[in-house]
Amino acid sequence: MSETKALASYVVSSRYEDIPHDVIHEAKRALLNFVGCAIGGSREPAVDTAIRALQPFSGERTAGLLARPE
Repeated sequence: MSETKALASYVVSSRYEDIPHDVIHEAKRALLNFVGCAIGGSREPAVDTAIRALQPFSGERTAGLLARPE
């Protein structure tokens, strides 16, 4: 069985109640940390530069950027 199939099988057969409380707590902290960093860094000059540089290669807009109007 491939790694992808094994992971998919594990996820499908798992129940939220089976996940240890400390794992759920750390997952919530990690998600909050990601969102905070994404929002905090969204106004960095490097992000503006990357957006300008990649804009000519972008297709139709199908998603947004956190804390940005683009």
